[in-house]
Order: sequence, then C-alpha cells, then structure tokens
Amino acid sequence: MQEYKWIELIILTFSLSIGIMGIEEIQRDNKGRGWLLLLTGLLCLYSSIQGFLFFH
Repeated sequence: MQEYKWIELIILTFSLSIGIMGIEEIQRDNKGRGWLLLLTGLLCLYSSIQGFLFFH
C-alpha cells in the first residue's frame, strides 16, 4: 500500500496553512514565531512545487 500520489497536494495545503498562521502571528506582534512559521511554510511550498515538477 504505497500510495504517494496525494502527498504533494497534502504538503501544499499544509504549507499554505502554516504560511497563513505565520502572517497572523506577525500581525499579532509575535514577530519571531511569525517569521519562523512563514519561512517554514515557504520551505514546504518549495518542496511541494518540486514534487509536482519532478515526480509527475
């Protein structure tokens, strides 16, 4: 049972939700946590795009 065809889409939605959480934290004046979440979301977004480009 190795179903990996949905993993890029799952990582994409995860990265978007983490990025939105980061933007919300920056707006609440939690700059450190907000930038960390935003950068983590961007890294996950990058890996998701790489997965779409190279594995499909």
